[in-house]
Amino acid sequence: ILSPANCLSIINKYCSKLPSDNYTLLVPHWSISEERPGTFRAVLQLPINSQNNSPFRGPPAPSVEAAKVAVAMAACKRLHGDGELSDSLAPVGKHFVDPLEEEEEPEEREEWGAPRVGTHKKKRSYVKSRASELENCQPRPDEPFYIHPLDMRLDSRKLNPPELIKFRPYFYPQSVGPHLALLSSKPLPRLPRFPVYSRSGEVSIGTGTAPNMLTLTAEKLAIISRFHEIIFDEVLHLKRHSVVYKPDKSTFNFYVTAVESLNGDYYVDFALIRRVIKEFSRIQPGLPLPANGSPYSRERFADAVVSPVYRQWDQPQRHYVGEIREDLCPDSPFPCNDYDSYTQYYNLKYDVAIKDTDQPLIDVDYATKRLNLLTPRFAKSRIDGEEILRGNSAEEKKMFLVPELCYVYPISGSLWRKMTYLPSALYRINALLVADSLRVQIAREVGVGETSLPDGFEFEEFDFNWEKRVSSLRGNICPTHPPTVGPSPA
Repeated sequence: ILSPANCLSIINKYCSKLPSDNYTLLVPHWSISEERPGTFRAVLQLPINSQNNSPFRGPPAPSVEAAKVAVAMAACKRLHGDGELSDSLAPVGKHFVDPLEEEEEPEEREEWGAPRVGTHKKKRSYVKSRASELENCQPRPDEPFYIHPLDMRLDSRKLNPPELIKFRPYFYPQSVGPHLALLSSKPLPRLPRFPVYSRSGEVSIGTGTAPNMLTLTAEKLAIISRFHEIIFDEVLHLKRHSVVYKPDKSTFNFYVTAVESLNGDYYVDFALIRRVIKEFSRIQPGLPLPANGSPYSRERFADAVVSPVYRQWDQPQRHYVGEIREDLCPDSPFPCNDYDSYTQYYNLKYDVAIKDTDQPLIDVDYATKRLNLLTPRFAKSRIDGEEILRGNSAEEKKMFLVPELCYVYPISGSLWRKMTYLPSALYRINALLVADSLRVQIAREVGVGETSLPDGFEFEEFDFNWEKRVSSLRGNICPTHPPTVGPSPA
């Protein structure tokens, strides 16, 4: 029976049962306005994937909670009338079984032992749409192809607090080369810019098409193909044992490579690519990484990615060099009292002798393995730097490595960070291309909109307003208890 005591919980339950993915917030949005002193009116907006996604406007009420109850009652009646709620006021879905009819029709139940509907074990598969612009687009030898640069820009208005990045400098990808681009035999339509959420903050990514086209030989395309494999296998670790890299056999066969810009045109950075391929050929699976044989130089370790050579040969840990500490050396006191110095620590724990005791230590951060950057990571609270670095000293919260005992990767830390944006960027580009094809189909078959965009037209940049949505989650989720002030509406 619908009543003021249960209508709010019915709305919450209805929203939670709507079909969605991991990135959809299934919560009702409430807007309360005070029309005059002591009189409130509520507007209820259900999630966009509800069939009733037009706002519900409630009647005037003497309090905020009473206004919510009034509009929730009206919404429940509408949902029931439209068949979205059953006679028992339960959400109706594809696999819904009404409890009032369950005893009368036991043959409608699912097979014995099958996962229950609504649980994590009940999985439904569907065919994912893939953009036609990204299929069968492999560049061919001696044929011109397109260059689609990825313009990555850190938004200075949406930076993470300094304490969340350990007070490191913010990384601005637009200020550091080289850049990444897609190589494809097909052009791409204009797409809106979209955000990914890095350690530094919100990074806006845009796709474009270079004014020039390239024509390369089969030998150079093979070099690009190998560099593409290194990105997704060695850097991102997306290659699985059951997967074999054969772009000729795949339908999703564009290339990702490093490019450099010259007078507005773009060209493949073959000098970098050849150096990366040569260096990664030295790394043998299951064997120790080659140590840094050359004498220490500041230029070699500035903006570098390193791995210790004395542990975890099969899955080496990667670290970004955050700072070169000229004030520390291997003979400096060790942070804990178990060892006198870093030299003694490495000698006793790893049986490694440090030759150059004058080299500075490097302050490093873990290279993130988090590749899903579609949503931001919010801090639990706005804590200050003193709380993060509390302890005997800030040095206890840092990790120091000895350059002599590190392997330096041939890819700079700046380019490595850009590569970690690729999985999220390619996922979003594919989705935007599928949406654009739907837009063109609607314009062609229904006559709504334009099949071809006018010259100079630019889409508005995507802005998911995560801060606003999180505050909505914290403050606008309706309570499930009846109001305590004001009369119950009929």
